[in-house]
Amino acid sequence: MTEKGTSAQEFDAEKFSISYGQMIAYMDAKFPTTECPQCGKDEGWIADTGNDVEHTDALEFMTIYKLNYVQSKAFRASIAMSCAHCGSIRFIAAHKVLDWIKETPEKNNG
Repeated sequence: MTEKGTSAQEFDAEKFSISYGQMIAYMDAKFPTTECPQCGKDEGWIADTGNDVEHTDALEFMTIYKLNYVQSKAFRASIAMSCAHCGSIRFIAAHKVLDWIKETPEKNNG
């Protein structure tokens, strides 16, 4: 059984296109604090952007990671960001961001 956001199909990065602005809007709506859960500091998060260096707008979109499952061909499409203070990495399931974008189009036209 695979969860929503995972698939044994070919990975299609276009299906997971999330702009930097949409990600910031999602974080503003969903995260009550920007404090790092590991170090407790609130010095910001560094988001991975720039999947495609051949396009000038590449930095406007989030890097999507294909986290493969060891036991199967399924995967979880994720967005990564790291704490600006301690470097701990936080992964966000891309399908949750995409669901929120569909549910709240008025808040995420970025």
